[in-house]
Amino acid sequence: MINQKVTVALLARLGCRQGVDVAANGLEALQAVQQRPYDVVLMDVHMPEMDGLAATRAIREQVSQERRPYITAITAAAMQGDAEQCLAAGMDAYVSKPVRLENLAHVLAGAPLLGASGAVPENAATVDPERTLNSL
Repeated sequence: MINQKVTVALLARLGCRQGVDVAANGLEALQAVQQRPYDVVLMDVHMPEMDGLAATRAIREQVSQERRPYITAITAAAMQGDAEQCLAAGMDAYVSKPVRLENLAHVLAGAPLLGASGAVPENAATVDPERTLNSL
C-alpha cells in the first residue's frame, strides 16, 4: 500500500494527475483493463490473487491489440533474469523498487501514447539513456 501511494505521488509529480487507478491485486488489474482502456499499466510483479506476470499474460491474450496498454513491471526482486522474465510475459518495460522519479519518467516517455503527447513534462527529470532501469 505504501509503494502504491509513493508511485501515485510520483505520477502526480510527472503531471499524471487524472485517470490514475490502483488495483489491489493482479485479478483486479486484469478486470480493470478489460472494463476500460488504459494507456499505461504499472504492474507489480508480486501481488496476491494473481501475480503481475500472470495478469500481464492474461491482458495480452484477452485484450484486443488496439486496446492493449503499455505495461511496465515494477518489482522489488531485482535479480538477474527478472527483466527477461517480465518481458517474456509480455511487459514492455521494467523498473525495480524503490521506484525513482527519473526512472519512472524514462519509462513513461517510452510509452507510445504518453511519450508522443507530452504527458510527461520535459523538465520532470533528466535521465542518462545509457543507464539501465533495473540498476536502481
